[in-house]
Amino acid sequence: MAIRMVHITREHAMEAQSGDEAAHRHQQRPGGGCVIGKSKYIYDLWGDTVNLASRMESGGLPDSVQVTRPVYEKLKDLFVFEARGEIEVKGKGNVEAWLLRL
Repeated sequence: MAIRMVHITREHAMEAQSGDEAAHRHQQRPGGGCVIGKSKYIYDLWGDTVNLASRMESGGLPDSVQVTRPVYEKLKDLFVFEARGEIEVKGKGNVEAWLLRL
């Protein structure tokens, strides 16, 4: 999904002749979620997973997908990653990060 999101962002920027870039973050950890709403249903997520992913975004690079160790370990045999080293994440300290090569 992250790869497709980057491609859509690039396509949109080209069509709009805009220099818009997006940083995408993905984290896999325990968290909670539920469907909310009475007339328009949406799925909402919260917990450490969402907080860490959101905080990593601020340290992400434009037009890239940044992942943490759990995601890297699960996908390293399927995709090419570039080690980014440790990045400072508010409330978490230093977190190892990798960039998915698109």
